[in-house]
Amino acid sequence: MKKILFIIAVLLSGTMFSQQKKINITWQASKTFSSSDYAVEIPLFSPEEHYSYSLFDGLNIVSQWKTNTYVNEKSAQLTNIKYQPISKGDLKGLDLKKIPSKIKVELKNSIAERSKFCRIKGACNSKVRNG
Repeated sequence: MKKILFIIAVLLSGTMFSQQKKINITWQASKTFSSSDYAVEIPLFSPEEHYSYSLFDGLNIVSQWKTNTYVNEKSAQLTNIKYQPISKGDLKGLDLKKIPSKIKVELKNSIAERSKFCRIKGACNSKVRNG
């Protein structure tokens, strides 16, 4: 089983506070997702609660947590990213056009039942080439 450790430390800053979110993922065997008329085999990683796949967005990491105040949606920073090469064969049925040339992150505020939440979403792979 192929393992790739991918570390994201996301620093979120708002008025008078700072938060840090760290996500470690480990690549596992692929998984086939299917509906009545369509099936696609794509790479899988754990922990699965951070796993998100859609035909429109491709493969992403997501995380949501409760917060006391709104965060500045433009303040997200990625640090300590560890890259490891992956072959096209290991990408299985992922649409290569959906893999960004660099990792992007999107930070959003939300409210549910009088509680504030912060949600972060980002691509878990990119077309980075060494040399």
